Amino acid sequence: MQIQVSWQAEDPDGDRLVYALYFRGEDEREWKLLKSILRRHLHADGDSLADGRYLFRVVASDSPANPPVRRAKPSW
Repeated sequence: MQIQVSWQAEDPDGDRLVYALYFRGEDEREWKLLKSILRRHLHADGDSLADGRYLFRVVASDSPANPPVRRAKPSW
C-alpha cells in the first residue's frame, strides 16, 4: 500500500522541528511508531502498511535547538 502523509507545523520561537510519525488501524487503540527523526513535513512509504484504513499522528519536537543542559529527550 502506497501512502503519503504531509503536515504543517511551526515553532513560535522559529526553532527547527523534528517529527515522529505514528499510525494505528481504524479499529485499533494503540499507536505504533512508523518513523522517527523526520526533518521534513512529508513522509512517503510503500512497504510498511497492509491494505486498510489508518489514522496518523505527528509529534513535533524542538529539542535539537535546545542547549544540551536543557535538551529534553523526545518521547519517541
